[in-house]
Amino acid sequence: MAPVVAVVGCGPGMGGSAALKFARSGYAVAAMCRSAESFAPVREKLQALGASFGFYEVDATSAESVAAGFAKAKAELGVVEVLVYNCGGGGFGISVLDIDPQTFRSSFDASCTGALLCAQAVLPSMLASEGSGQFAVKKKGTLTIFSSATSAFRGGNGTAQFACGKHALRALSQSIAKESTGSKASTPCMSGWIAC
Repeated sequence: MAPVVAVVGCGPGMGGSAALKFARSGYAVAAMCRSAESFAPVREKLQALGASFGFYEVDATSAESVAAGFAKAKAELGVVEVLVYNCGGGGFGISVLDIDPQTFRSSFDASCTGALLCAQAVLPSMLASEGSGQFAVKKKGTLTIFSSATSAFRGGNGTAQFACGKHALRALSQSIAKESTGSKASTPCMSGWIAC
């Protein structure tokens, strides 16, 4: 059975690129995003590769949706060895004075709370399993990757709504790495758009 990577936020940008990279490395891909429409371009490329994958419609900000999606992926593909979390809330170009608190919460939930929910869904099984894929940590343990941006390190003019969630995501990633023996957690910071 192929090792499994879960890519949350598996649309046509960074998430899709990550899914394709792992598929080319022999991983089965548990592709998760809010809509089949967002996943469609990635689906075509995974099919062209002959990759093993499943699509799971998941709202990363909903504990119930995350739990159901990961349970279904585990039943169909196996234990997730690598988690790639690629969700984030927007909000560029909005002054701190103009940010709507509900929109701020939604953005924060997409950037950070969803990452927490996904990590909680997979870490127990990941830590208990023997890793087999090339990205498994010492062939035992886990790898969690939370995509971020330079906003995780500094705020900017009109970036408060986005940057707050990414700051928190970086702290979450560091905490996971410290708490989970045998686990590697990283928060690569990439600014700009990447298309698969």
